[in-house]
This record gives sequence, structure tokens and C-alpha cells, in this order.
Amino acid sequence: MKYIISVTIILISLISCKSSISKAEIDKKARQIREAIKKEAEKKRKAQETINKALTTMPENKEIKKAKDARKKQLLKQILQFNNTDMRFYYKDPLP
Repeated sequence: MKYIISVTIILISLISCKSSISKAEIDKKARQIREAIKKEAEKKRKAQETINKALTTMPENKEIKKAKDARKKQLLKQILQFNNTDMRFYYKDPLP
């Protein structure tokens, strides 16, 4: 919207200041401005898509989920084993 207003103002100023400018030249300038606006909108759209991709998580397939669950179980077992062996030292009767 901001660009449309600026394009209109530019075109009006061109027409009022230089009456020697042909309609083809005015159309050419307007086309260039429209192309610049389209490029800017495309950049913004691509940036937004990149942000959205970064924020969304990938859906997990069954194999990845199984591997993660297996790894969690393995780590949990290791932690429990470590805690159990650690606790044995704390609760063991001291040597006389």
C-alpha cells in the first residue's frame, strides 16, 4: 500500500514537472517500480517461509521414534544402575 501511494506521487510529480516525458517512459518507470515491489514481497515471503520451517518440527517416522525410545530406555537403565550402585556405598555398614 505504501508503495502504491509513492508510485502515484512519483507519477503525478513526473507529469506535472516534465510534460515532455512520454507516456511510454512513465509506463516504463511504473513497471520498474512494480517489479521492485514484487521482488521485495518475494524476499519477505521467502524469509517468512524460512522462519516457519525453522519453527516447525519434522514429523517423526516409526523408525526414528523407536530408536529414540530405545535410547531413552537404555539411558534410564544406566542411570538406575548407577544410582543403585551408588546407594549401596551409602547404606553399607561401615567396617569396624
